[in-house]
Amino acid sequence: MKRTTLAWFVTLLTLGGLALRLLRLAWQPLWWDEGYSVYFATEPLARMTQLTAQDIHPPLYYGLLHTWLAALGRTDPVTLRAFSVAWGVLALPLMVWLARDMFPARPRLWLTAGLLLAVSPMHLFYSQEIRMYAMAMTLTLGATLCFWRFMQRPTWERGALYAVTALLALYTLYYSALVLAGHFVWAAWQWRRMRIRLAALLGLGAALIVGYLPWLLYALPKLTAYVGNKVATDADRALPPLAYLRRHGQTFFAGHIAPATAYNPLDAALGILMLAGWIGLLLLVLIIATRKQRLKENESARNAYGMQPIPALTIFLLVPLLIAFLLNLRLPFFPEGGERLLLPVLPFWLMLLAAGIDHTWENGYVGKSALGAIGIAALAGITVLFTTPRYAERDYRPLIGQIVQQGAPGDTLFAVFPWQVGYWRAYVTEEFRTAYGPEAHLAGEGILTWGEEIQAALDEALTQGAVWFPEPLAFGSTLPGEIEAYLASRGANLVNRWYNPTTRLTAWRVLPPGETKPVDADFGPVTLTKAAVAPSQAAAANDAMAITLVWQMQENSIPDDYYVTLRLMDAEGRQWAARDYAPLGGLAQSVDGQLTEQTGMTVPAGLPPGAYTLTVGVGEAATEALLRPETVGAEAPPFQPLADITVTQPLTPLPAARLPVQFRLAHPAVDNGLVLLGHAGATDASPTMAGTELAMRLFFQNQSDMPPVRRLYVSLRNARNQAVVEWEGWPLPAYPTETWPEGALVQVPVAFYIPPTVTTGDYTLMTRLVNPAGGGDGPVVELGKVAVRQRVGVFDAPVMEHVLEPPVRFGAHADLIGYDLSIQDNGLDVRLYWQAVQPLLPPHHIFIHVTDAAGNILAQTDGAPVTAAGPAPTGSWLPGEYLTTEHHIELAAPLPDDAILRVGLYNPDGNVRLPASPGGDAVELTP
Repeated sequence: MKRTTLAWFVTLLTLGGLALRLLRLAWQPLWWDEGYSVYFATEPLARMTQLTAQDIHPPLYYGLLHTWLAALGRTDPVTLRAFSVAWGVLALPLMVWLARDMFPARPRLWLTAGLLLAVSPMHLFYSQEIRMYAMAMTLTLGATLCFWRFMQRPTWERGALYAVTALLALYTLYYSALVLAGHFVWAAWQWRRMRIRLAALLGLGAALIVGYLPWLLYALPKLTAYVGNKVATDADRALPPLAYLRRHGQTFFAGHIAPATAYNPLDAALGILMLAGWIGLLLLVLIIATRKQRLKENESARNAYGMQPIPALTIFLLVPLLIAFLLNLRLPFFPEGGERLLLPVLPFWLMLLAAGIDHTWENGYVGKSALGAIGIAALAGITVLFTTPRYAERDYRPLIGQIVQQGAPGDTLFAVFPWQVGYWRAYVTEEFRTAYGPEAHLAGEGILTWGEEIQAALDEALTQGAVWFPEPLAFGSTLPGEIEAYLASRGANLVNRWYNPTTRLTAWRVLPPGETKPVDADFGPVTLTKAAVAPSQAAAANDAMAITLVWQMQENSIPDDYYVTLRLMDAEGRQWAARDYAPLGGLAQSVDGQLTEQTGMTVPAGLPPGAYTLTVGVGEAATEALLRPETVGAEAPPFQPLADITVTQPLTPLPAARLPVQFRLAHPAVDNGLVLLGHAGATDASPTMAGTELAMRLFFQNQSDMPPVRRLYVSLRNARNQAVVEWEGWPLPAYPTETWPEGALVQVPVAFYIPPTVTTGDYTLMTRLVNPAGGGDGPVVELGKVAVRQRVGVFDAPVMEHVLEPPVRFGAHADLIGYDLSIQDNGLDVRLYWQAVQPLLPPHHIFIHVTDAAGNILAQTDGAPVTAAGPAPTGSWLPGEYLTTEHHIELAAPLPDDAILRVGLYNPDGNVRLPASPGGDAVELTP
C-alpha cells in the first residue's frame, strides 16, 4: 500500500473516530466514579497525590486531567470528557501502526484492525467516560508497539522508549501491569535460548521496577488497606470461568449492551451460545493462522527475527485475562461494568479478529461474513450507547439545578462522599461557585461516622447560611440520618425533596421564629390552631421565611398519606412559589395530640415587587385532593391564609441562573436590553386539552438602564405555520417593562385558552416582545412544541330516564336536556344530559344541591364536569355535542319524599352562577 493511501486512510479513520466519540458528549449524567475523577483532578496536585494513594488507581490520569482543566479554564462535563476523547482518538492511528509493524505485508489487516477499534462500542464508551481507561489503553497500545520494535532490535534507545511508555501506563492504571506481564511472558519464551537477550529483558524489567518503586513504597500500605476494605464492604462474589468469559466477550464485541441483572435462564443460554461462537471464532483464527502460513514477501524480513504475531497477540490477550481471573478469585471485586479494567487488552482481541478476517477474506464469504457479523454487533452496541440513558437514578443534574436556583451566598453544600463534590464542580462553574455560592464542604475522607468534627462543620455552615444536604441513602450508612437529625434540631427545613428512591435533598437554615397567632382552620383529620410567619417582608432573592405550624390531631395519630403544601399567591390568585412536604407532622414532635412544625420557605428570584399572601393547604397523597378548611368558602381555593408578605427588589442584581427556568434558550433573545432567557411549563411532555388553559412562565433579565415599553405576543402554530391561537397583552400591569431596574430578573406569567376546535397534534409555541407604539418589535422566538389533545365529542342523542321538555338553557352555552337518578346505600348517583350550544369560558363547574321543601340543603356536590370518558371541562364543549356528566352525592340520611335537586353552572372564580331559562340560576329536579 502506498504511503499516501495509508496516510489518507488513517486521517479519515481518525476524523471519523473523533466524530463518533464527540456524539452526545454531554447527554449522559456523571456517575460515582466520574465524580471521583473530577474531585481528584480539581484538588491541588500535592493533595491529589495524597488522595490517589488511598484510591484504587494511580495518579497520572488525575494529574494530566488537572493540567488539562487548568489550561482550558473550565470543568464542565464536555471539557472533562473531551480529555478521554483525545486519548481514545489517539489510539486509532496507533492501532494501525502496530498492525503494520506486526503484519507488514497485509495492508487489509491494518485497515480492518483500525476500523474495528474505531467502531468498537466498548472503546467508544470509555472514550467518553471521565476515567483513566481510554488513556491506559492508548498507553499500553503504545507500549506494545515499542516492545515489538524492541524485540525486533533490542537497542537501549528502543528499550528506554518502551520503559517510558510502560511506566506511564503503570502510573495510569494498575491493571496495565497485566499487559506488561503478557509482554514479558511472550518475550521470555521467544528468547528462551538467547542468554544475552534474556539478560537485556531482565534489565528492562528491572528498569520498570525501579521506575515504579517510589510510587509503590508511598502508596502500597494505603492501597492494601483500601483494597481489603473495598472487598469486604462491597462483598462481591467471584465470577466463575464461564460467566467471566461471557461478560468480557460480550463487552469486547458489543460494549455494555445492558447492566448485569438477576439470573435469567434465557440470558444464560444465549450467553453460552455467544461464548461458544466467540471461542469458535478464535479457534478459527488460530487454525487458519497455523495451517495456511501464507506469508507475503515482506514478511520474510520479519521471520528473520523469528517472531510470529498471532502467538504473540494470543499471549498478550490470554495472560492478562488469566491473571485478572485469578485476582477475581482471590480478591472478588467485580461491579457492574467491571470489564473496563481489561480495556487495555481490547486491541489484541480486535487484531486477532482482523487477522482471521484477512486470512479468510478470499475464502468464499467467510471473512466477509465474519466482518458483517462483527459490524452488526458493533452497530447494536453503538445504538445502545447513544440512545439508552444511563445512571438515571444517579443523575444529580436536577438536584444541583435546584440548589443553584434556590441557593444564596454563604450557603454550603454538605457532602458525605467525594463524588458529590465532583458533581458540584463539574455542573457548576468555578466563577459562579466563588461569586454566588454555595461552596461544597466534604465531611471527611474514607469511612465516616458521626462525631465532633462533623458536628462542628455543620455548626459553622449554619452560621453562614443554609446547609444543602444531598442525602445518599443507598449505602446502608446511618450517617445521613444522623446528620439530618442534627440539622433538624438546629434549623428550619427549607427543602425536603426526593429525587429518586435513594437520593433526597434537604436544606436547613437557622431562622428566628415569629410569634404564633390563632388560626383555627379545621382540615378534618387535623386542625391548624396557630401559625407564625417571619419576616413579613422579603426580597425576591431566595430570602427565607420562618414558618411555624401548630396542628391539633383529631385522632391519636395522623395517617402518613397526608401532606402539607405552602403557596405564595398574589391578589389575582396566581401561584408564584410553592413547597410541599410529607408527611404532615414529619417535621415535628408530638405532644398531647399537638404537633409543632418548624419549617421555612424561600421567595424565589424574579417575583415582581408587591403584596402577596402565604397560604397553607393539606392534601391526601393517594388522591392528590386538597382538603378544604372550614374557614375557606367554596368559591375560594382550598388554602388557609397565613400571612401577608411584601416582596421587594433584591439589593443587588442576581445572576440569571437563580431563575427557576425549566427550558433555557440556547441563544437568549434580546430586545433593547430586555433578554428572554427561557420558559417553564407548556412544552413539557404532558398534553393540554383543547378548550383548557395553556399556562407558562417567561423569564427575563433587564440589561438596560432605560428599558423600553413592551407587551407580549404569544401564538400557537400548526405545521403550516398558521396561528391557531394568538394572545397579546401584558399580564403584570403594576410592573411594566419600563420600570424594571437594571439587572432585574423577572418572571412573567402568561395564560390563554386553546379553542376546543383545535385538533389533536403537536403545535409550535412562539413568542416575541411587541412595541405598543408600533414598529421595532423583538425577535420571534420558538419556545418548543405543545402537545394538544382534542376531546372526542358525541353527536348522537343519548337515551335518558327523565327528559326535560323544554330543555333548560344555561346562558347561551348549554341545554340541560335530561337526567337519571339512582339511589345507592352510600348516596345518590346522578347523570346529567347536556347538549352544548357553544364552549363556555372561563371553565364553569356544575353544582347539585339536595334540599328539602323549605330550601334547606341536605347534601351537595360540585366540581368540574366529568363523563365516563374522563374530564370534560366546559371550555372543551363543541357546538351540538351531547355530554353525560356523572355525579355522586353522599347522603347522611335517607332522602325525604319532598327532596328536590337544584342543578346549575357557576364560575368557581368568584362563585358567579350562570342564568338558567326561563328564570333563576338553577333548575329543580325531582327524584
